Amino acid sequence: MDARRDIHNLVEDILGDDPRRALIAFRRLRDFELPWIEQRVVALARRNEWKWATIARLLGCTRQNVSQRFGSARLALRPDPEAYKHAAEANFARLTARRPELDDNEAVAW
Repeated sequence: MDARRDIHNLVEDILGDDPRRALIAFRRLRDFELPWIEQRVVALARRNEWKWATIARLLGCTRQNVSQRFGSARLALRPDPEAYKHAAEANFARLTARRPELDDNEAVAW
């Protein structure tokens, strides 16, 4: 299941009428998803060459705090399964495409 759907389902449970499911979903969102989301948004900003001060201002904390928390860590964006699927399909199509310049009897060097 992808991250977007997981988070959407957690929010639906949190806003639902079942207090048990709401509490469990909130705990999961707070403990697992929110730290990942924070890392993702910082990684996205750093990938786009944003300065630590700008990121900190938008997160509502100090530059020192943000650079200490995320500066030494290798920030990575969670892979998008749809992007991976499309890349794999494109690679498969490229590998299986018939190349007219090659004769069917011609050996292909690997």
